[in-house]
Amino acid sequence: MMLKPTYSRIPVLALGALGCFFAGSTLLWLWLDRLPPDWDDSWYLTNSLRMYDALVEGGLPGYAKRFLTILAVKAPLLTVLPTPFYLALGRRWHAAYMVNIPAMLLLFGTVYRIGLRCQSARAGLLAACITGTMPLLYGLSRWFLVEYALTALVAAAICLLLEWQESERTGVAVLLGVTCGLGLLMKVSFPLFVICPLVYVLARSNQRGRLLLGSGIPCLILALPWYSFNFAAAVRTALASGFGDAAAVYGTGDVFSFSAIAGYLERVVSRGGSVYYVVLGAGLAAFVAIRRVRPSAGIKTAFLWGAPFGVFLFGVNKDVRLLAPVLPAFALALGLLADLAIPSHRRGNALAAALLAFPLLSMLATSFGVPFRVADIGYARRYNRHEWPHREMLTAIYSSTRFQPAERKLVLLGTDLGSFNADNFALTAVAERLPLDIATIAYEPDPSAVRSSMGRAAFFVYKEGGEQGSAFFNRHFEAAIEHLGANGRFLEIPFGRSLPDGGVARIFRNAAMQE
Repeated sequence: MMLKPTYSRIPVLALGALGCFFAGSTLLWLWLDRLPPDWDDSWYLTNSLRMYDALVEGGLPGYAKRFLTILAVKAPLLTVLPTPFYLALGRRWHAAYMVNIPAMLLLFGTVYRIGLRCQSARAGLLAACITGTMPLLYGLSRWFLVEYALTALVAAAICLLLEWQESERTGVAVLLGVTCGLGLLMKVSFPLFVICPLVYVLARSNQRGRLLLGSGIPCLILALPWYSFNFAAAVRTALASGFGDAAAVYGTGDVFSFSAIAGYLERVVSRGGSVYYVVLGAGLAAFVAIRRVRPSAGIKTAFLWGAPFGVFLFGVNKDVRLLAPVLPAFALALGLLADLAIPSHRRGNALAAALLAFPLLSMLATSFGVPFRVADIGYARRYNRHEWPHREMLTAIYSSTRFQPAERKLVLLGTDLGSFNADNFALTAVAERLPLDIATIAYEPDPSAVRSSMGRAAFFVYKEGGEQGSAFFNRHFEAAIEHLGANGRFLEIPFGRSLPDGGVARIFRNAAMQE
């Protein structure tokens, strides 16, 4: 049975201060960082600008039509969320990162309320603080990827299920339906994260029909229009990303082997929740067991919430970020255990704060290099002040040739790195409204396909020296460079700029495409 929450001013003020601190640190980090967005976040940012342009050029009808087709293989909500920020702050893709701030506040607020409802205000506050200091979660708050907002929506859905379990009010069911509809539009895998708590609540509810009807109708109203056009392609892409050949790039070998399981667990611990929290959780659990303190029902909630971990443990794709929506379940369990183990008086509260001091300092060290410097932790990294000249390169390309009215020219990328790839060049082209289409040779199957792509391109761009690319992609880079030298039609455009990684940008114009 859930506890009826009672609100105290001090925990609520502390939660507000916590939200302001983490939101402020995220905004400061985004202001300091100059590194170009990576592959996936560049792709989402590019399409968020296209969605905004659809609104400006075609009004609400054009915006709605574009929404149905903007991402044919992935749920499109993330491309829509930046629109209010573009309207308020201008058409700059940097404004899109503001989406993570309300997601952060929603995440902290719902985790706090779950802990409050399950056990106590202090348990909720501890769980919210632990959530904010997990490397994967504070790291993802600085990326433009679906996982952070998805984590907030999953937490909101869990919270609303607990609210329904207590009250069985129709309004709660409707809010749950809206949340689930938004979650489905955020990512196809959203049901995986809420199915276990939902089945448990349905099994114990006396008003199953009201819950299913009250939540199902708004969920379908929100999600059905997009899924009616894109369901098959979206599901195929999701399955291929998690279990297909493309997912093997992020794997650790045979999914049932000891090495694969151990390797993934090591990643989850070191890059996801942190070694410190795993050790602390084990110590608290042992202490509670020795003292024979009976855990609250919140432990069951955390277990049901964390159940999808098994799917990722045996999945082919071992990218840790996919696990983000499950991490608050661990934070909840840890907060509940700490609340049980530590006395509820002034000294006990001071001890609880002291236990969370190191993760907080670790977050500051990883993000800003103070009060000490540490290495990057997966998606959590220190800000980078080195700016890459993508805009200058595309401007040089645009200025080097003539364009007919409505004509577009193809720029082919020969390098595929996090800071230098077709996706962040495409983002720059769309942001600057340049009539350039960007493609890459990184995924071509053989050298003949590379040569064919180069023949269709008006420009070929690559990076010489500096950081090297992944061994899994761009396998025919050397063949492309050989073809470039052997084909006299490719003439180099002087650029003369070195890159932050020590490499040199090379730009070539295909004279045959200029005739």
